[in-house]
Amino acid sequence: MKYDDLKWHINDEYPSDVPQENALIHSGMFMGWVLDNELESDMLRKNFSQEIQDFRNRKITGAKFLELCCDSKLTSDDLSKKANVFAEYYYATDDYIDDYVDISDDNNETIFHEPNTWEKYNQVYEIIQQRYLEYTNK
Repeated sequence: MKYDDLKWHINDEYPSDVPQENALIHSGMFMGWVLDNELESDMLRKNFSQEIQDFRNRKITGAKFLELCCDSKLTSDDLSKKANVFAEYYYATDDYIDDYVDISDDNNETIFHEPNTWEKYNQVYEIIQQRYLEYTNK
């Protein structure tokens, strides 16, 4: 299953004043949560162990990880079974993007204007973690 793809966002409505890579920030932050919780697939772990470590050591962002290792897509192939069940519940239903928008800066024109910083990642991580705990405690 494909949860997100850079190409889905690059169209006539994509803002011309931000780089196309910014369309990976929101999905990259979700992927970052996956990596920080060791919920990546065995295939990713086997083929991209150095890049996973680079992310965990904060040398690359989740968006950069998706670009380098996942063909700029967030797919079920990249997630463990446990992560996929949660992603189907949370990411694929747009609950994630709703939360992402809710914690975004209202002064930004679009979510693609949001910063790709570790501070922003920490905010997003906390909300995903909260939703995951709520989901697993059902």
